[in-house]
Order: sequence, then structure tokens, then C-alpha cells
Amino acid sequence: MSGHCTNPHPLFLWFAVGTQRANARAPAPYKRDFEAKLRNFYRKLETKGFGQGPGKLKLIIRRDHLLEDAFNQIMGYSRKDLQRNKLYVTFVGEEGLDYSGPSREFFFLVSRELFNPYYGLFEYSANDTYTVQISPMSAFVDNHHEWFRFSGRILGLALIHQYLLDAFFTRPFYKALLRILCDLSDLEYLDEEFHQSLQWMKDNDIHDILDLTFTVNEEVFGQITERELKPGGANIPVTEKNKKEYIERMVKWRIERGVVQQTESLVRGFYEVVDARLVSVFDARELELVIAGTAEIDLSDWRNNTEYRGGYHDNHIVIRWFWAAVERFNNEQRLRLLQFVTGTSSIPYEGFASLRGSNGPRRFCVEKWGKITALPRSTVYVKGRHQLGDGNIPEEPWNTVSLSSIRRMFQNRSGRQKDPVVPIFSVVALRHPLGLPSPHHLLSAKVPCGLRGNRQKMLICSLLRSFVSDIRSSLTLFPSSLSFSSHCLERLF
Repeated sequence: MSGHCTNPHPLFLWFAVGTQRANARAPAPYKRDFEAKLRNFYRKLETKGFGQGPGKLKLIIRRDHLLEDAFNQIMGYSRKDLQRNKLYVTFVGEEGLDYSGPSREFFFLVSRELFNPYYGLFEYSANDTYTVQISPMSAFVDNHHEWFRFSGRILGLALIHQYLLDAFFTRPFYKALLRILCDLSDLEYLDEEFHQSLQWMKDNDIHDILDLTFTVNEEVFGQITERELKPGGANIPVTEKNKKEYIERMVKWRIERGVVQQTESLVRGFYEVVDARLVSVFDARELELVIAGTAEIDLSDWRNNTEYRGGYHDNHIVIRWFWAAVERFNNEQRLRLLQFVTGTSSIPYEGFASLRGSNGPRRFCVEKWGKITALPRSTVYVKGRHQLGDGNIPEEPWNTVSLSSIRRMFQNRSGRQKDPVVPIFSVVALRHPLGLPSPHHLLSAKVPCGLRGNRQKMLICSLLRSFVSDIRSSLTLFPSSLSFSSHCLERLF
């Protein structure tokens, strides 16, 4: 295909309705089994009227009082209302129709705040700083039992309304939700060294090797105290004969220490929204995928499930540039891009084919949009449609806009001030007489402030690469629907 085109257009990325998964491999037996469970689960939810209405579960949220408003309103609803009513979320000052964008963003925001270890209810697991678990210190948080009950309700609402959360929990956490007892293998997700020690004890003869009793040392406020694992445990030596019981009690202590009552409150809130009989079909690994999705992006799956409109196709020069840039991103940067477009940084278990909008699956879409001479614009959501409006951008000719000007656009416009529902990201369309440079050249070159000669073509991939690293400070959250517009290069020539 020739790299030359005659009608440059901006690049517009969004969701498009679609249900087919292109070039999908035959699923593994376990995957087929889980997908059948998932379909049956959602079908039963719908049949039983979960989240279907006609009543409305209205949440009116102030962004600067997100947790407070969410807590007060959600805890004020009855069990029946939480289960049956259809969810509608409105952010104060951003009133409009909820076509799943505000709701999706709400769950993203509230989960990011609520499960943040900073607030003291949860902590990072000992194994990493990626998964979280209930913190023993949460007992000192005011009204902590109600906050954990609220946390359970959030998990339940996200589950029945099919929204992913921006939080990943340990495997024992999901077992607790399902009321499944943990075993030694679950310790590996919490404390790898502790797991290895007990595993060694299980696999080896400990006769005359270990001098242990049915006790464990606990640290509370800097003081080490001895706790018995069973009545009279201080006088019961651990032997080869009773080591199985000792290991089981140690596992129970390590997983439950200081969080039993908090866990009970969270599980109670969860089942105030979700029918325990319906959820019981999943195991812990499956429930984790349903609630949090997966955080590892499969780029080929993403590309295979992307739709093109307005003359674009997979081998189009602009599309090739776009995917060349995304291919060079690391997984975190790809998640930031996905978050920008969809409002969530998690992918459904079924992959990109199952990205969801308000009316079911909506595929990632790239479409020609706007005029080639247009400066970056904001979009305004109006009854399910979008319109162009004035943006906070520098007054410069379209073909001489500098890199510093584009960066100022990001810094001065969060997207939320002007466009509460559909913020966009724009880069300027450019022209140049040369052919397509290699992706490596585009991504590794230094970008000057002036846009002349071959340096023009460096800009697009550099910006695509750099915007994700600046996303936290430049923009707030980016909800669903139509949310990523790039005045990129269809043809720089």
C-alpha cells in the first residue's frame, strides 16, 4: 500500500458496537467452562431482575466528596433497592444522561480511593505492592465495620452492573467472599517466605529437627506477645504426627489475623447486593477475573478487535503509525491509553471483544473525524451525541503549532472543566513531502519545538508515547463512550 493519501483527517478513537471476535483461537477447556459460567451467571441475574429496574438507584456525587457522598447514599438504600434498581450516576455540575460513562468512571474512582492503603482500611500484601488485602490496623479506623460493609456493597454493585474495579485483591480475599476455606497454597499470594517455610515442614520429616509448640509470636504496637493456636497450645509440641494440624492452624492465623470481623462485615455487604447462590458457581480465580478483569494487555487481541470507519483499515498508513507507537509502549502505558479511551484500566476476562458500553459489547474503534485544518477542540456530550466546541488552545496557525503549545493544552485543560463526559486528546495534523519513517526512528528521535522538515513526523509517535507518562498530572479520569480524539497524521504530505 502506498504511504500517500490525499485527504488528511484527524484520528478518532472510541467504542463501536460489535460482538464478533476476529481471529480468535479456540479457547482452552477451562476457558470454555468459565465463559459458559459467566454467560449463565449474567443470564440468571437478568432473569431474576438484578439491576434491571424499573426503579432507579440514583447516585449524585460531588467529585471533591466522592467517598463521603457514595457512602451516605449507598448505605441509605435497602437491600431490595440495591439488588433490583437500575443504576444512574451523576456528578454534580456535570448533569446529563448516563450512557454508562459516569457509572463506569464512578466505579473506577471509588475503587481507586476506597481500596487505597492510604485510608487505612486496606494494605498492600506482603508479597508485592500490587494486590491489596484488609489491614489489621483497620480496627482503629472510625466506623470501620460500616466502611467494610460499604466496600462489600461496592463490590456487589460492580458485579451485577458489569463494571470493573481499579483494584486487585489477594486470592484469599476472593475465597473469603465466596466463603471458601483457605489452604497452604493460598499463603503464596500473601507471604512467599512464610509459605515456603510451612511447605518445607509439610514435605519433610521434622522428627528431632524443629522445636515448636502450637503457638505463634505476634507483634502489636511494637510489643511481641505469644498467642496459642489452640487451647493449651503452649504445652503441645509439634511432631511429625500432628504437623498437619499445626500447618492448618498457622495458615488460618496468618490469613485471618486481626481481620476476621472486618472480613465478615465486607462479606455481609457483598451479599446484601449479590445472591450467594448465583456467585457460588465461581471459584476464587474466576471471581477475581469477573470483578477486576486482567491487567495484562494482549496487543494482538486489542488490534484484532478494533474496528475502523471513514476509510481507515488495518493497513492504512495512520493505523500503522498508531499501532507502531502502541507496540512500543510498556504494559503500564498501554493501560493508561486504554483508561483514557474507556475509563477503565482493566480488560474483561474474555478480552477486548467484551469491552462494554451502555447497551452491551462496544468494540474499540478508530474513525476519521473533523477537518484537517482544525485546531484541537473539546467535545461536548449532548443526549448521546457529540458536538464540537471551543477548546482552551493557543491561537497559532495549524501548521506551525509548537510542541510546547500542545503540552500547554494538556496542562490547561483537564477535559473535565469543559467536557465532563467526553474529554479528548488532540494532536495537530501536519503535512510533509517524505515517506513513512520507521517506527524506531519515530519513537527514538528527539522532538524539537519547531515543526519543520522531517522532524514533523517525529511528533506524532513522540506525543503518543509521552502523553501516557504525563496522564496523571495533565488529565483526570476519562470515562467511556467517545473519548480519545487525535488530530494526528493521516498523511503528513
